[in-house]
Amino acid sequence: MNNRTDDTRDLLGASVLERLQAAGFEVVDRSGDDGHVLVRRGAHEFAVPGPDRTVPGAVARMIEAALEPLLGPGWLLSVVDVDRDAPVDIDGAAGVHMLDTAVLSPDGDAPWRAFLLDDLATVGFGDDRTTALRDLKAAAALRLHCRPEDIVLITPEVL
Repeated sequence: MNNRTDDTRDLLGASVLERLQAAGFEVVDRSGDDGHVLVRRGAHEFAVPGPDRTVPGAVARMIEAALEPLLGPGWLLSVVDVDRDAPVDIDGAAGVHMLDTAVLSPDGDAPWRAFLLDDLATVGFGDDRTTALRDLKAAAALRLHCRPEDIVLITPEVL
């Protein structure tokens, strides 16, 4: 993997949403608290932070890298030179979705970040591990069109 410059600026969720809409995505659903927005373009659906949320730079970089196979390098932060594999679609069993999850502890001023291992664009973040996982569960529920209580996150203690 190539190195990228350290762009740690925060974004508003509205900026992420605006760039996705410019790339042909449309908003198809919102979580009840507007914490996340479900966007779709063709067969591609992603849950992204809602427009009023502040997206920490570390989370913005994760979202950008996860969607690069579809939108090209630098589509969000205008920083190129990253190699990523395309994310794999999530297939859940009827009724319950068991999702492999990773949690990244804060590095400097970065928040706790939780993400699905097979869908790096679905990200949760917060001031602590529990909040990040709760946020991820809400995003995953929106993405999978189910209730948060129908999701089981499988995660190691901390990566």
